[in-house]
Amino acid sequence: MSSSRCEVPPEVLKKVHPDLFQNEILCVGQREDGRGSTGIRPYSFCIDMFPDCCGSASVRFGGTCFVAAVKAYVSVAKEDTTITGSIGVTVDLPAICGADFEDIAGPHSQTSSSLATLLKDFISSESVIDLQQLCIEEGKAGWHLHVSVMCLEFDGNGLDVALAAAVTALEAARVETALKYDKRFKTWRLPTIEESKKKKVVLKARPLTCTFAAVGTGKSRSSRGGGGPGGSNQSDQWRWLADPSAAEERSGSLMTMLRVGPFVSVLSSGLGTGNSLLIPSALQGKGGSASGLDICGPVKCLRKSAIRILDEIELEMDRVNLEGQSNEREEVGL
Repeated sequence: MSSSRCEVPPEVLKKVHPDLFQNEILCVGQREDGRGSTGIRPYSFCIDMFPDCCGSASVRFGGTCFVAAVKAYVSVAKEDTTITGSIGVTVDLPAICGADFEDIAGPHSQTSSSLATLLKDFISSESVIDLQQLCIEEGKAGWHLHVSVMCLEFDGNGLDVALAAAVTALEAARVETALKYDKRFKTWRLPTIEESKKKKVVLKARPLTCTFAAVGTGKSRSSRGGGGPGGSNQSDQWRWLADPSAAEERSGSLMTMLRVGPFVSVLSSGLGTGNSLLIPSALQGKGGSASGLDICGPVKCLRKSAIRILDEIELEMDRVNLEGQSNEREEVGL
């Protein structure tokens, strides 16, 4: 049977039976794009594309691209209530992302809301941002930052790229500090250009994720640990792939690691086109340190790879931020 498979041209097998195609190339230790198991696709970060927003960013990993834009609105406390600042997130996955998103009742019909909820939980956490910095007047008014995230192209690993775009846009955001309250009309007014004073939105730590897909290699091996990727002695039967493409997501189960500062948590995202791999997760800042990752063999093995990948991504984010600050100083000097 294996000989008949080899007779089918790879390009035909990929179109007719993508899962089998993935299985075939994994059996010989390859990925479709030539990457190693823990290799990530070429990436790029860009900030401040939309001048009418207080912060914006575009992030691309291979064939997956997300843009994020931050708009700031004054939020006023109602009677007998107090307010500081707040963050909201919406995610749009339009049909231009790909064929999988054209059917509004298809498998991705709930992905937008699920992804928006996750992103909001991550970036508005006390471990990530001090919302007090968004306060305009203590207890009476504060900035509401609305982060709009949109997918322009999708080829897998949506959570990692969307979160990176949202975080990069927030770090590029600046809010006005010289607002004036108009008692006559009972509203807050923006200052003139000459009076304007803005401050940068500061994050305590970056919440970033690293997703892996557990794809079967087709090598059968009996084991007491069960037939799933979490079973014991399954290294010959399952292969973990970092930054999975859409085809790799469809062929396996997903596991996502979240890092916030020194803490690492394990999530079962289920936001790709594959099945989520259910692994107990430690919430950020609440025991999700390295000592809490001995719950599963794959987690222990992949933790170093995830940290290496996220370190590389953060270096690029630092470079982009420094470049943006340098450009801003040049504009002020002009």
